[in-house]
Amino acid sequence: MLQVTETVALSPTRTTAASVSGTLWWSDVACPTLAVTTKAAGGGLTQNDIRGGGSAVPTRLMVTLPPPFRWASDPQLGTHLSFVPVSTAQPRGFGGPWGAMLSNATWVRNATNPSTVLELAVPVHRGYFIFADETIVIRCAAAAVVGGCKGVLLGSFTIASDTLPAAASVLSAISGAVAGAAAVAVVVTGGLGSILEMQALGVFA
Repeated sequence: MLQVTETVALSPTRTTAASVSGTLWWSDVACPTLAVTTKAAGGGLTQNDIRGGGSAVPTRLMVTLPPPFRWASDPQLGTHLSFVPVSTAQPRGFGGPWGAMLSNATWVRNATNPSTVLELAVPVHRGYFIFADETIVIRCAAAAVVGGCKGVLLGSFTIASDTLPAAASVLSAISGAVAGAAAVAVVVTGGLGSILEMQALGVFA
C-alpha cells in the first residue's frame, strides 16, 4: 500500500520547537478527473466516425490519469470502467446496439504511456443515428488506481450529431406517423444524404 507522509513544522516558542508528522494514505485522497480524448479526424468524435466515416483506421477513445496517479497492474483493469449516458436517451444512439458494443469493447494500455493512459477502439455501427449531440460519462472504480483513491473517477465525452437542423425538424414532425413500409421522399443535402437512407436504417421502425 502506498502512502504519502506529510510533515508540519510548528513555529518555535520562546524555549521549545516541535514538529508533527502525519500519514496520509492514497485511499484518503480524492479521486482525480479522467481526461478523455479521441483520435479522430478533426480531433472530435462525431456520428459519422461511429458510422464508419470511410476511414480504415479505427477511432481511439483514450482516458488519462493525471500525475502522480497510475493504473493498477490488474489484468482485468477494464472491468472497473463503465459508460453512463447523461444526455437524453436516444434509441439509435447509446441506447441501441452501439451502446452495448461500446460497453463490451476492450480497454488496453496505451503503448506510449501504459501506466497512465488506457484506450479502446470505438466500435463502428452503420445503424448509429442521433438527432442531437450525445454526452457519455466514463465511470471508473477507485480499485483501478494504484493505492486506490476516495470516491470514483469520472470523465466525459460528447458525440456530435451530423444531422442537419432541417432534417431533424422533418424527422421530429413525422416520427411516429410514418409506418415502416411507407416511402419518405424528402431529400436532404449533406449529412446522411437522404431520409430514405435513414428509413432503410430503421430510424422510423
